[in-house]
Amino acid sequence: MEVFELPVEEIMTPAEKVITAEPGEPISKIFAKMERYRVKEIPVVDGDKVVGMVSYYDVVDAHVADPTNVKPENLMLKPETITPDTLVIEAINDMLETGLRALPVVEDGSFAGIVTEYDIIKLATESEALEEVSSREVMNSPPITIHKDDTVARARALMRDHGVSRLPVVNDDDKLVGIVTTTDIIREVIKPIDRLGKTDRRGEKVPAFNHPVSNIMSSPCVYDYPDATVVDLCEKIVENKIRGLPIVNKLEEPIGVVTRRDILRKIAELMRKRGVFVSIKGVEDVDDFTLVILRKSLAAGLQKLLAMRPSIEAAEVHIKRYHEEGNRHKYSVRIHLKDARNVISVKAHDWDLITALKEALRHLYREVLGEEEKEETVKKKEAVKAKMRRVIGEEEE
Repeated sequence: MEVFELPVEEIMTPAEKVITAEPGEPISKIFAKMERYRVKEIPVVDGDKVVGMVSYYDVVDAHVADPTNVKPENLMLKPETITPDTLVIEAINDMLETGLRALPVVEDGSFAGIVTEYDIIKLATESEALEEVSSREVMNSPPITIHKDDTVARARALMRDHGVSRLPVVNDDDKLVGIVTTTDIIREVIKPIDRLGKTDRRGEKVPAFNHPVSNIMSSPCVYDYPDATVVDLCEKIVENKIRGLPIVNKLEEPIGVVTRRDILRKIAELMRKRGVFVSIKGVEDVDDFTLVILRKSLAAGLQKLLAMRPSIEAAEVHIKRYHEEGNRHKYSVRIHLKDARNVISVKAHDWDLITALKEALRHLYREVLGEEEKEETVKKKEAVKAKMRRVIGEEEE
């Protein structure tokens, strides 16, 4: 089994060790926490409930505007939560879909911990699949670079225009001499809030935009070569607690950049190629014998569905036990079938778990068949329209 099929509870940081914010907490205090602990996203927790996530960059924007009038409630995003039994690959897909770098973990409605990009990259150092992938396969190339004598203002403009957060810094010979990041610029041009005087509560810009980037860059910086494996990159990212690194050639000229997010995308791609990704949740109380039958029935059903719709990428099965009568329980089985086009969801109930699963699969067969028939009808209509357009065009000529 690939490491990314482990549940997130194996790698998450438990709630008692997570840096959190409270509703109503001053933005200046939240910013100070982020700076002190070097975190980019903080969950906002009310009692034992996660009510939102606050991003470092949103806090910085609020700090520049006026930290005295902004509370986390004004900045926080609605949390995209997962559960301890969520698989790591599911968490990766959620991060890629939402753009979040961290996901709160919730168990029975209560905050249980957090999973971050860093946790996943650390796990990736154990991946056999990534041992077969070179850095040239994941790097962004050619990189957007900046000369060491260029200004901080130019670095900021390049990052904004190209949508990147780090720039390899080069000398007159185009050799790598350092790296400058968005965070470097933020720390240079905005005074940390906890250093501000009582009469100056705003983020005060200092005259740093005209300084050369060599003043704020990290030098020497961590880098690697195109033949290095992704596992090698992950080890360097973890060891140095960085978000990305340049890739250089033998002349030490930058030829690419790899970020944590690039690695997550590669992991998601590799896992898709392994076949249909299957997640089963809610099986804690299912006995081993029934679980074996359930998995076999599900595998057989998915094979049939794949024959009908080869584009299927993932299946999520949610099992819930309820309505006890003596020693009996009724089961609810929900299945979400995903492909690149859409999600098909079905639900079935029965006193027998396997019967409920098979009924849900039958619902899926009908739904998938209906989708295929609709698409075939659309294709036929489009073909007829195209033929009519050709005929009309010929008549006009």
